[in-house]
Amino acid sequence: MIQSLRAGLCLIAAICALSAGAAPPLSIEIAPEHPLFIFQAPGADAEDGMAQAGEVADAWFTLPDTLRPYAVMNVESRHIDIELR
Repeated sequence: MIQSLRAGLCLIAAICALSAGAAPPLSIEIAPEHPLFIFQAPGADAEDGMAQAGEVADAWFTLPDTLRPYAVMNVESRHIDIELR
């Protein structure tokens, strides 16, 4: 059982290593021609998670289309109860 699990993990690791070369990098260089605008999302203190999600979506879609490729939103939930975050 352990040997077959080890062989399976080795196979998965080999496949991941081979396919990693074809994938684009997971980072983008921030430069004057590709700036990064960071916005604080609204509704961090909302009691209702769905209401907060709606506020975040509304805020995102108020950004101009030309700005969105260069923008991110920092979304937070500050509810005391961890399960309700």
